[in-house]
Amino acid sequence: MKSRNRIVVISFILALGFWVADSFNDATYFDHEPFLYELLHPAPFELYIRLLGMTFIVATGIIISRAYNSRLAAEEKYRTLVETADDVILLTDLQGKHLFRNSAYWTSRGYKLGEDTPSDGFANIHPDDVPVIKEKMAGILEHGRMTSEYRVKHKDGTWLHQYAKSRVIYDNHGKPMSILAVIRDISESKKLQEQLMAQDRLASIGQLVAGVAHEINNPLTSIIGFSDLLLKRDLPEDVTDDLKIINTAAKRTALIVKNLLTFSHNRPDEKMSVDINDNILTVQSLRVHEQK
Repeated sequence: MKSRNRIVVISFILALGFWVADSFNDATYFDHEPFLYELLHPAPFELYIRLLGMTFIVATGIIISRAYNSRLAAEEKYRTLVETADDVILLTDLQGKHLFRNSAYWTSRGYKLGEDTPSDGFANIHPDDVPVIKEKMAGILEHGRMTSEYRVKHKDGTWLHQYAKSRVIYDNHGKPMSILAVIRDISESKKLQEQLMAQDRLASIGQLVAGVAHEINNPLTSIIGFSDLLLKRDLPEDVTDDLKIINTAAKRTALIVKNLLTFSHNRPDEKMSVDINDNILTVQSLRVHEQK
């Protein structure tokens, strides 16, 4: 509506200008400027055609200007979306050579923005992962898209774990032209996954230790009990000495089993008064093998 009103106003101004020019009757001036006289004194039909043509030119200029400004605004919008994304947005040719990289490509790998880095897409990938990525890229032309997980080298020499979703970009004739990839750093997720796996292994070991400790604890109770009873009898001295060795070793083994059960049990957290000396002695008994 605003554009239409603007065209009407411009058309009115032009028509008014021609009317004013046509109202001049001073022929002495135009005798010296016949071209200007013809320009400002057209025939009515010619005036209408000129007015219509100039109106069309002005309207076309306004439309082109609006389209150009809209295109600039759209380009700026998408540039902002791409450059402020946390994920890496990468455009490569069909051989993996980089054609476009957003800001996250450099910052995620420890480089300064625009710093010189290899354009070969396989240059910074871990050597063990390169054959897998090349094999998947060979199949992406058939399926049109792929997902992959691989390691890339950070500027400080460490390896980052990345997850990429890629798809083929086609030209107007349906021919594969390039590959667009959105890449996310999953290094922290990998570390968390490894920690969870380690915790699961520890939990499994704890369950195994608890089962073994219970199995050992039953015969140990019998050994300690019967050896205590035999030590109360009047037996030869050499037999009594042997029984003392058996009884002492069994009690020591029973203490180890007790400590293992304490270590393997998953007890709820609670606040209570404890003797710090007992805790220290318990820890020392658990790690006594390291002090030998």
